[in-house]
Amino acid sequence: MSMRILFVLRAVATIAGIASCVVVQPAGAQTIIDQWSSVAAPPPPPLKAVMIDKNSTVLLMLDFNEQTCNMQRRPRCIESIPKVKKLLTAARTAGVPVVFTLGGGGKPADLPKDLAPTGNEPAILAGLDKFVGTDL
Repeated sequence: MSMRILFVLRAVATIAGIASCVVVQPAGAQTIIDQWSSVAAPPPPPLKAVMIDKNSTVLLMLDFNEQTCNMQRRPRCIESIPKVKKLLTAARTAGVPVVFTLGGGGKPADLPKDLAPTGNEPAILAGLDKFVGTDL
């Protein structure tokens, strides 16, 4: 091919490429942030009564120590303590065993007094996998 034909073909290809970028918008141009206000959450599942077998059930109290549950890092954790205390009291009343984990290098004294272990309830120093080195 002559140099003139190659030049014309390149020029046409360049113009066509630029035009397609300007005229054609990709189908997924919007992001989830653009659509955030129109995204509908699914309805909550219906609540059902359950029976708890205290011989095969344990209440796991995971990382409520101050190193991981505090107003600076996780204010919702602090706000949940009164409701969690009700659950903990109900479990103890029903004789359900309770096991505590301590994240972030915590110790039992770092747990809120409302959620502190009693009697022989274990408090286990745990990393990301709470079940390593346990029978759970």
